[in-house]
Amino acid sequence: MVQAFDPEAGIPGLLGWEAIHSPGHISLYRREDGVLITGDAVLTVDLNSLLGVLTGRQGVFGPPRYSTWDRSTAQRSIAALATLEPKVLATGHGRIRLDEAAQALQALAAGQDVPARWRQGLFSGVDYSARTRYRRPPPLYQRVQRRLGPFLISLGIGPKQVVVLEVPGRRSGVIRRNALVEASHDGNEYLVALAGESEWVRNVRAAEGQVVIGRRQRRAVRLVEVPPAERPPIIRAYLLRWGRPPNSPAVQREARLFFGVSGDPSVEELAAIAEFYPVFGSP
Repeated sequence: MVQAFDPEAGIPGLLGWEAIHSPGHISLYRREDGVLITGDAVLTVDLNSLLGVLTGRQGVFGPPRYSTWDRSTAQRSIAALATLEPKVLATGHGRIRLDEAAQALQALAAGQDVPARWRQGLFSGVDYSARTRYRRPPPLYQRVQRRLGPFLISLGIGPKQVVVLEVPGRRSGVIRRNALVEASHDGNEYLVALAGESEWVRNVRAAEGQVVIGRRQRRAVRLVEVPPAERPPIIRAYLLRWGRPPNSPAVQREARLFFGVSGDPSVEELAAIAEFYPVFGSP
């Protein structure tokens, strides 16, 4: 027997689940553990391209075009689901998504494709916005960046604000080199660890801040870790480096990918995420 129910009153027989309504469709959300059952409002397999259908391309995608009569309404539904910031996506087609589910859904709501992880950093930006202590970059990008980045910067190739950091490995003692962007704030230069508790961060701590830094010409300096409460204006300076205005496309993209914030973030917005991004400067 078919019965109407009031979504505001909960779903009969499904304690703890909420009905998220959109025209002609409902999704189910359990706030307790962040599980979102989207039905066909969101898919984790590409059914909107021939290649996707043939290969079963994984990702986060909108509903099938052949069965969606109003794309703009469907996009508004996706945007509404993205505000829930789910931890798990269970969709009508495709595998259950556990990895960065909220970030992928937010990117879809913004009309941006989420590339396969192996392509991140090489053909698209790396997503560092997860609220975890360490956000490991894709292995292929990591290998290329460690080898090619420092080599080019040491030759003077690349933006002037990108420098090579040299620090002994905390276990091996072998010098490790990383190409990093310097952020200028109040006349000082700072390094922001986008990946969180990355290898270079732990190496700098183990070396008690004693490093060599520069481009063609390098100098020995002592880096000091900045307390989380003092990081927000430095992170904002990182986003607005090179004179980029707030909410410009480049700033919006990096703010979303790197920090999961708006394109013109306030100090309060950045304070909420500052503990996940170690920052170092020289006194």
